[in-house]
This record gives sequence, structure tokens and C-alpha cells, in this order.
Amino acid sequence: MPASTRSRSFSGVAVAGPRVQTIFARRLTSEEPRPDRCTDTANRARIFDVSLRVLPFVTAALLSVVILFMPRSGVPSAPFGVDKIVHIGLFGLLAVTGLYARLRLFPLAVALVLYAVASEILQATLPIDRSFEVVDIITDWVGLAAGTLLHAWATSARGRRQRARYLRRAADEDS
Repeated sequence: MPASTRSRSFSGVAVAGPRVQTIFARRLTSEEPRPDRCTDTANRARIFDVSLRVLPFVTAALLSVVILFMPRSGVPSAPFGVDKIVHIGLFGLLAVTGLYARLRLFPLAVALVLYAVASEILQATLPIDRSFEVVDIITDWVGLAAGTLLHAWATSARGRRQRARYLRRAADEDS
């Protein structure tokens, strides 16, 4: 059998055909940078951009954990209904920052719906003197929907035009 068609063996067992071995040998001896290493500035900039996009979502998630699981003794007293506004704002913030981080809508929405239910169950079961309220779950879902709609409007062409018009008007008033 010619040497070019034989496959090399390891302890008598064929490891790979000659074509695979040649490709693998070229990759091992090549002086090109490995693709898993970040060598050029474009890749570094893209990684930095991703981290800047994800950071607001991570911050909002940590904020939600602090707010939702704070013991009752740490929660300041507020007028009736402020709790619901906080829930709407918190889940709206999670939705907006999650979509800004370019997380896909469906998995993000499912995760936030489950997080809303789990947070209420945990509030009732953990020794933090908080209670389970179905209304809180519903307001969390309203916040999720509001945040999703806000992000959709802000990233639409019409929303960008309206924002630009508003910023121009504000700049003209300042000068």
C-alpha cells in the first residue's frame, strides 16, 4: 500500500486517514494565531462591546435580587401601591436591559415570567417575613410587557426619529 493512502496507527489501531492527518499536522505546525485567542483589536473591541451591553442587565438582575429578597424590616414604609410600581419598574428594567444585551426575546420573557413566580414563592418560604401575592406576579408581568414594548419602540425607526427630534429641540432651547 502506498504511503500516501495508508493511515497511521497507534498501537495497531488506525487513528485517522491521511487527509485528516495532513490537515491536523498543518494546524499544529502553522504559525497563524489560533482562532480561540483574541489577537486582533477588532475581536477585543467586540468582546468589550458585548461586556458593556451585558453589564446593565447583570446590574439590574443583582438589583432585583436585593429588592425582591430584602427582609421586611429593611423595606421602607411607603404609601399603598408604591410596591406595585416598584415591581413594574424592576421587571421593565430587566426586560429593557436584557433586550439591550441582545438576549433573545422568547427565552428572556420565559425566564422573567418564571423569575416572577419563583421570587414570590421564595418570598413566602424564606424567613424574610415577606408574603406571596398573586398581584405582584401580575405586576411583574405587566412590567415585562411594558419594558419589551419600550425597547421595541426605542429601537424602531420611528422611535429613533422622535428621539432625535426631541434631542434637537432640547438643544435648540438650551442655546
